[in-house]
Amino acid sequence: MLKPLRVVLVASVAGLGACVGSLYDLYSGTEVISEPRLVGTWTDSTGKGWVDISASGPFTYRVRVRDEAGKVGEFQGMLGQVGGRLVLDLQPNVTTLPVPATYTGMLAALHAFVLVDSLGDHPEFSLLDTDSLRAFLVAHPAAVRADTFGGGVILEGRPPRLQAFLATYLQRPGVVSAPNRAQRCTQCQVTK
Repeated sequence: MLKPLRVVLVASVAGLGACVGSLYDLYSGTEVISEPRLVGTWTDSTGKGWVDISASGPFTYRVRVRDEAGKVGEFQGMLGQVGGRLVLDLQPNVTTLPVPATYTGMLAALHAFVLVDSLGDHPEFSLLDTDSLRAFLVAHPAAVRADTFGGGVILEGRPPRLQAFLATYLQRPGVVSAPNRAQRCTQCQVTK
């Protein structure tokens, strides 16, 4: 399936296990774009899970993910360009989590980034390679503020700083996962 997209989405809810996240939005609002070709329900050849992307506003997306076990997570997304690449900034919708309303204000929903490598009938998505980023941050500690935990990395900085860092970092070879190809899912049972 859109394994990187699904992994990022599910992992961001579960504490960003072994991936890259951010405390802040990647976009401040003025640089977000709308891309109608992103909208749809997508899966891989196994069809065991899906990712459903719908427009929730002029420049925002509602992203729902169903994993192989049938669990569904909901995210809010914004799309923009960073260094000439399309990047989807995703944040879990904490209001849909099974947490009493009294405590949802205490949750810190991290942002996760999914690179949209191509669009169309078979879009391709990739992720920042966590190991490569960790090695880069060890070698270049002043490049961006970051914190590491377990196998993951949390980038720190306001949108302009994150964008500047990623625009430069994405020019390096070997810093993203291999793209995963998706296909439109016509048989997926998505409750809207």
